Amino acid sequence: MWLVDLFMGFVDMILNIQFGKRFGWGSFLWDLAAVACLAVAVICFVADMVILGVIGIIGVVACSVMSSRRVWRDIRSKREQQKREEEKPSP
Repeated sequence: MWLVDLFMGFVDMILNIQFGKRFGWGSFLWDLAAVACLAVAVICFVADMVILGVIGIIGVVACSVMSSRRVWRDIRSKREQQKREEEKPSP
């Protein structure tokens, strides 16, 4: 089962990289920050530092929210850019 999870994680990473190439790398970087916060939270919970673990979980939620906001903004700006290019008269 862990092999399927590993494969799905790999496919998800490839899709994130393709999305980053198309729309921008901001959401990808926020996702990496969320993964880093999650790793810190897990380590803190294992080491019985509950307060730091809770702060890490709050960081994961904040980074995830910022990532989704960045995705929406990147898609909107890309569509606006394409509309401007279509409206531009060719010489």
